[in-house]
Amino acid sequence: MIKDVDDFIISNFLESSRRKRLERKVTDIEKDLEYAHGDLDYAFLITLFKYLVLRLIKMLLSYWHGLLLLTQLLKQNLSKQQLESFLFGLAGMLNSKKTLML
Repeated sequence: MIKDVDDFIISNFLESSRRKRLERKVTDIEKDLEYAHGDLDYAFLITLFKYLVLRLIKMLLSYWHGLLLLTQLLKQNLSKQQLESFLFGLAGMLNSKKTLML
């Protein structure tokens, strides 16, 4: 359906999204500068940490969590149905309140 939308509307939507994102980042940086009491170097380090280091830590934690789940999964002697149930449960695709305990 998106191919039927006028290019002007899509362009305006994308521009609006970019502007909002930039405004949000400017606001965050202004808050960092206020927290740093006007010290530009300190505010820069705070911003750098938030946008680079915290993202890296989040990616590593996600990776380690996946490895831990895989390791636990491999230790189990699960049937095909149990394995599928476990994976669907992890994905949040089951309605049941019961969970598979490893």
